[in-house]
Amino acid sequence: MAGIKISNLPAALALSGSETIAIVQSTCTKSTPVSAIAAIITDDFVTNSQYAATSGAWTTVNSTSANWDGVYSSYQSTSADFAQTDAANCFTCTQVMTELKVDHLEAGYIVTATGACASVLGGYYNDAHGGGSAVVAGNNNDTYGSFSTIAGGQNNCIQACGTNAFIAGGDGNIVKHSNAVAMGTCITSVSGNMLHTASLYANNLPTADPGVAGVIWNDSGDLKISV
Repeated sequence: MAGIKISNLPAALALSGSETIAIVQSTCTKSTPVSAIAAIITDDFVTNSQYAATSGAWTTVNSTSANWDGVYSSYQSTSADFAQTDAANCFTCTQVMTELKVDHLEAGYIVTATGACASVLGGYYNDAHGGGSAVVAGNNNDTYGSFSTIAGGQNNCIQACGTNAFIAGGDGNIVKHSNAVAMGTCITSVSGNMLHTASLYANNLPTADPGVAGVIWNDSGDLKISV
């Protein structure tokens, strides 16, 4: 009996799953229903036809790529919005972004931002542990107080009780009171809602009582506070 080419067989209608097909199992040709093939495909897999219908990526990748490097190159060349990264997802050139939204940001060398919505914006060995806290550059600076900030300098620390505190650079400063501000070298806060510094220079102080309570003024060399 003469054989018939598969291509010469009449086209099948929509499959129900009960149709029989031939497979090779343990070197033996056997029959199985189409449904048995479908049963081993779980929801983790997306059919080529479904993926191709909803994404141009599958067609591009499937037709031109045999490995991940090829997939990356093919997809990158056909997508204007694809970030310029290598196969390891590392940026390979300057990225221009009109807006960047992140829960927290870690920028710098060996830095961490473990607090909720905390950020480190550069520097070395900086850590932002307090919720909503930030370290802006510098070296070995640590924020533990919530909503606290260290702006540069090195070896500065805002302790957990230093909520809303601020260290304006310097070296070796410690803030352990809420709403306190420190600047200079080796300053340790003594009270909240207070500016701490080793020395203070004020230029062009008023030379007459300004009549505003709490304002410092210069009365011919005598430092006075307006009441």
